[in-house]
Amino acid sequence: MAPAGSDPGLTSGGPDWAPQPPPLPPPPSFEVATSVAGGERDIRRHPREQAPPCRPLKVMLPGAGCFSADILDISLGGVCLLITQNQELRIGQPVTLDFSAHRLPEVLQSRGLVEARLRWYVRSGPVTTMGVGFDAALPELPELL
Repeated sequence: MAPAGSDPGLTSGGPDWAPQPPPLPPPPSFEVATSVAGGERDIRRHPREQAPPCRPLKVMLPGAGCFSADILDISLGGVCLLITQNQELRIGQPVTLDFSAHRLPEVLQSRGLVEARLRWYVRSGPVTTMGVGFDAALPELPELL
């Protein structure tokens, strides 16, 4: 019989002994950048619409190549995108969006390219959410396919 106050299952040789799990890794890096036109607050001119599940959008950054992005929401004035690639981003940098994989209004049918600027981004580990404002508001929304 074991002495009072001791538990034979907690010793290194006991049947209930198990090694402790390794410590958790540090949380992923978190980075936020934003630029709000007009000063202190964000006043949207166009209501946002949540995007249905659809094809990714091709995003082109000057001098940095292109990558695909998932569309989270869209308005006549801009789009919110989600990317999993680690891209060098700068607030205000020009961005070209290629909507040719989607059904576009006749005004955009010829090229499918929309010029825009990066307004904000939030990076958390491998995921980045970014807000892109169109240089000129779209006359109507593309049909996202």
